[in-house]
Amino acid sequence: TAAWDLGPYARQVQERVESNWRIPQAQMVLRQKGWVAIRFSIQKDGRITDIYLDRQSGIPSYDQSAMNALISSNPLPPLPEQVTAPELSAVFRFFYNIPEEE
Repeated sequence: TAAWDLGPYARQVQERVESNWRIPQAQMVLRQKGWVAIRFSIQKDGRITDIYLDRQSGIPSYDQSAMNALISSNPLPPLPEQVTAPELSAVFRFFYNIPEEE
């Protein structure tokens, strides 16, 4: 991140993605554990590109729910002015019924 303070921007992105994250109804009842990692790029104008399922949960509905959260969040706010790179790479982890430490 070349010493850019991305904290406020990262919080905006996290809030946007979390607001679009829908846990599958069946899984709310079954409470299966799993987590998903999705790698993606954020363009200077905020567009999300190059979405890639980096780690599958083994539960297809969890994987799709995480992908949908990112797709529904597109576009994000533009990158902060101090970011001189044309894009940033990011990874989001979605945890289902487990603490983030596991």
